Amino acid sequence: MEGRKRRQKDLAGSKSKLGRLLNESLKTSWGSVEAHTSDLDDDIDSTIFPSDLAAMVQTLRSRILAANLSPTYPPVVLRTQLCSMLPDFTRMDRELDAMRRNNVIRIFRINTGSDDQALLLTEDYMDVLRKAASVEASNSTASHSSPSPPPRECVELLIQNVLPHHVDTAISHQRLKALLTSHQCHSTRYAAHQVDDSTLHMIHNYLEGPLKYVRSSESSQCSSSCCNDKEAPGSNTGGMVHTAADASLSVLMQLGVLSRHPSEEGWYMLCVPGIGRAIQAIKDGRKELEGLLKQRVYREIPEQQLLFKTKLKKSPLPVSFHLRDLLGYGALERIKTPGGSVIKLVKKSLMTNK
Repeated sequence: MEGRKRRQKDLAGSKSKLGRLLNESLKTSWGSVEAHTSDLDDDIDSTIFPSDLAAMVQTLRSRILAANLSPTYPPVVLRTQLCSMLPDFTRMDRELDAMRRNNVIRIFRINTGSDDQALLLTEDYMDVLRKAASVEASNSTASHSSPSPPPRECVELLIQNVLPHHVDTAISHQRLKALLTSHQCHSTRYAAHQVDDSTLHMIHNYLEGPLKYVRSSESSQCSSSCCNDKEAPGSNTGGMVHTAADASLSVLMQLGVLSRHPSEEGWYMLCVPGIGRAIQAIKDGRKELEGLLKQRVYREIPEQQLLFKTKLKKSPLPVSFHLRDLLGYGALERIKTPGGSVIKLVKKSLMTNK
C-alpha cells in the first residue's frame, strides 16, 4: 500500500516537473509570450512565437494586403512595429540583418520625419516593380516610336540579374552596369552572329547610340567576367551592350526604381515605386492618432475602443498599423488595468520631430 502511494506521489512530481519544463520552453530570449500579448495580438495565430521574426513580418504584411488598398500600394512593414512586439531589439536587428543578407527581405530608409526603416519581402518588392512596369507600359502604349527599351524588360533585367546578387540599397554605377550586362554579354554576342546588317542597323537606331567598342576598364571587366572568349577585331557588341545598359538605367530611373545617391557621386539607390503614398499615409496616421489622444482628458483611451470603434480619416491604413508603429517608437504606451489595456500618449511625440 505504501509502495503504491509512493509511486503515485512520484508520478505527480514528474508531471509537475514536466509542466515547469514546458512553461520554461515557451519562454525564449525575447521574453515571456504572456508579457507581450494584448488585445492588439488577439487575432494573431497562437502558434506564432515571438522568436519567429519571419512569421511576424508575414503576419503584419498580410494585414496591409487585407486592407484592400491600391494594387500598387507596397505592403511595407515598419521596424517600429516589430519593436512593439519584441523586447530584445539587438537580437531583432541581428535577425533582420540575417534575413536581409539571405535576400528574404529588403530594408529601406523612409523620410517620415524620423529615422524609420521600412521592411519589404523580396518577393513583394519584385511584385511592386513588375506592377510599376505594367502601369508604365500601359500608359506608353500610344507612343510606339519611343526609342527606350520596354519597361517590363528593364525591370525583369533588374530582378533576374541584380536583385539575386545585391542585397544592399545603395549600389555603385560600375557594379550596377556590370550586373545588368552580365546576361546581355552572352545574348548580344550570340544574336550578333545570327542577324544581318540591316537588323543591326535597326538596333543601332533603336538604342540611339553609336555602336562603338568601349575599351574602358569597365567594359574590359564585363568582357572578362561575362564573355570569356575575346571579342573579334572590329566587333560592335561591346558598345551595344553598354548602350543598352545605359538605356535600361534611364528607364529604371523614370519608373522610380532607381535614384541618384544623395551624397555619393557615381552611386544609385534602389527605391520602391509608390512608397510616397505609404510615407504620407504613415505620417498622416501618426498625426491623427496622436491628435486624437491629445483631446482626451488624461491622454489615454481603452485599447479595445481604439481598435474597434475608431476610424481614421486621413490614413487608409488600419488603426492597428499605426498603433503598433507608435508603441514601438515610444510615443504611446500600453497600461494594463483590471478593465483591460489602456493606450496612453507619452511625452515622446513624433509630431514634434516634423
